[in-house]
Amino acid sequence: MRIIFVDFDGVLNSVQSFIFNNRLNLLGLSNTPTYESFCPIASSNLQYILEELPDAQVVVSSTWRKHKTLAALQELFKTNHILPERMIGTTPVADSRYRGDEIAAYLKDHPEVTEFVIIDDDTDMEPNMDRLVKTDSRNGLTFTDAEKVIEMFGGSSEKEAKESN
Repeated sequence: MRIIFVDFDGVLNSVQSFIFNNRLNLLGLSNTPTYESFCPIASSNLQYILEELPDAQVVVSSTWRKHKTLAALQELFKTNHILPERMIGTTPVADSRYRGDEIAAYLKDHPEVTEFVIIDDDTDMEPNMDRLVKTDSRNGLTFTDAEKVIEMFGGSSEKEAKESN
């Protein structure tokens, strides 16, 4: 099983999307609370990854998992046009509060995971720093970041199938 561990703050929302969404709220053009708004470009880039890697599933490593149910997190994906059915779970909360420890605990409890990539704007991913695609919190998940994720999985499944024919 292929897993993409996804953070939200600094990945699916960013400094620039926060400013943009706050401006929409101030102008009365949006009812979505700024703190719950995702960047449409970052959301589209995650959707692109999921389209290119149809067998990859999402596990939420964001702190948002501490305050929302899996169903509520899936609804956020749906609202932001990201495939909600691809979100299959969340990482546990570790006493250390280091995301790397939480991801390691998830992997230990799920031996069926054969490959994984972490998308995060933070760097507390030891012992899996080599599986991290680090985003810039000012911009969130860019298309270049999305391409890196796909490359770390060895390219898209569709591309591999075409090349083998």
